[in-house]
Amino acid sequence: MASKSKKRPGGPRGASRAHGEVKPSQMKTSTKVIVIVFAVIMAASMMLPSFVSIFANQAQGTDDSSADTDASTSDSGSTDASSSADAGAGESSDASLDGVPENLRSTAGKYATTVSSLEAKLSSDPNNLAALLNLAQDYMSWGYASLRSSTTDEETSYSTGLLQKAVGYYDRYLALNDSSAAKVDRALCEFYAGSADAARADLEKVTAEDAGYGPAWANLGMLYEYAGDTDKASEAYQKAVDADPDDEYGAKTFANQRLIQIKASSTASSGSTGSDSASVPSTSEQGLSDALSSKSGIGF
Repeated sequence: MASKSKKRPGGPRGASRAHGEVKPSQMKTSTKVIVIVFAVIMAASMMLPSFVSIFANQAQGTDDSSADTDASTSDSGSTDASSSADAGAGESSDASLDGVPENLRSTAGKYATTVSSLEAKLSSDPNNLAALLNLAQDYMSWGYASLRSSTTDEETSYSTGLLQKAVGYYDRYLALNDSSAAKVDRALCEFYAGSADAARADLEKVTAEDAGYGPAWANLGMLYEYAGDTDKASEAYQKAVDADPDDEYGAKTFANQRLIQIKASSTASSGSTGSDSASVPSTSEQGLSDALSSKSGIGF
């Protein structure tokens, strides 16, 4: 999945804005609907319910394994984002839901208490890797779930703000613990927040720095395909196959499925219009990262 010598290249904070990140107020409902439709269709083919996660695997090498262990055990009271979010479901006080649009309060109830607890913990220990990682992941799943339920510009803006908070926590985590996987998830946060160009540029940077990281290539292929560039998508998918020849993380299977779909779509469209256009990718709910969550050592 990743080069064993250097799996975790980091990135500077605020890199997303350099690529033209969309502010919450700039993301129109129509744009959000397109992104959500894209995500929902992706969910159908992979049939995996979990959200995006960090791929902390022993194949990353001794140093990375040690860093992951520190992240997951630095606080004996911390759990991964999935269990912590489940534990917080339904336990949020009314005060913790202040400012949350009415339609999104139920979703917020699953995360608000846990997030508040983690942020309090982080205030006394700013470099707590586990807290930073769990906050990034909780905000990502919270933002994504809220985005899917949003029906107004106000709700979309609120949801996008949650995703941008996730980006901020990923930046803080990456400043302390470089991770190609975390950068992939960070890029997906940008994508679902409406900054497809920024997400694509950031994934291009990850693949340039860590060419052996299969999921980065697979997610980059997904974003190329979303943008309608099937030639680049096919190239990225093939590199994902090459980077994960044993299908250790499922990147090979994922990419091959997309290559088959692109070819089929191209053949069908050329028969009627002569064009080479692909269908909306039907990969997984939040990209390849979602599909590979079962391989994660830390995460949801």
